Amino acid sequence: MTAQVDLDKVLPATPENEAKRRELLALDAATRKRMAPKGKLRLPELLDRRRLEYGITDGAFKQALAYDRILLWQIPEHKEETFMEGGHIVMPDQAKDRKRHECPRGILIGAGARALDSLRSNGIDIGHIVWFINSQPWRIVVDIVEGKRFQALPMNAGDLIGSEDLQRNLETGKCRIVSRENEHGVTEHFFEDENGKVWKPQQPWIGDDMP
Repeated sequence: MTAQVDLDKVLPATPENEAKRRELLALDAATRKRMAPKGKLRLPELLDRRRLEYGITDGAFKQALAYDRILLWQIPEHKEETFMEGGHIVMPDQAKDRKRHECPRGILIGAGARALDSLRSNGIDIGHIVWFINSQPWRIVVDIVEGKRFQALPMNAGDLIGSEDLQRNLETGKCRIVSRENEHGVTEHFFEDENGKVWKPQQPWIGDDMP
């Protein structure tokens, strides 16, 4: 399916829509020029696929995260609210941007080493679609395309509340939660992957200056 056919579904080809249609197609083309081909950035496979799917420009991957910090690319609750099939932008107007910015859902596009320790021990990894506590006041601009500012959310690993991909892995049997009794007779819960490897979930790191 081409971008033109997709655009016809959400913005019919009428004289009054012509200017907006040209604007959307130009922005989409300019955004795609800021995105390296598949595999070029040497990202994890899932993240590489999702950056192309959701139109995440290369500027989002120009820095390595430190400590317990993570970086999220916020996305709407329903993909079709902002994107056409194939990742093309549908309606990047102020109303859609506001709705996306209010949704506590995003793609995990970066994490510091300390964050990875706790996230991976809980079955969450780079590229996952995650939900988070939507109280982060800070955003950083990672790219500007045709005057449109693309922003990402910096936060701490402990601000995440769950992962859609983890839930999918649990449902498909790629991992499961098992319980075991420790030497003190207390039952503890662990993750076990499809190969039988078991790992214990870790709490996110909390600094001394944090409440």
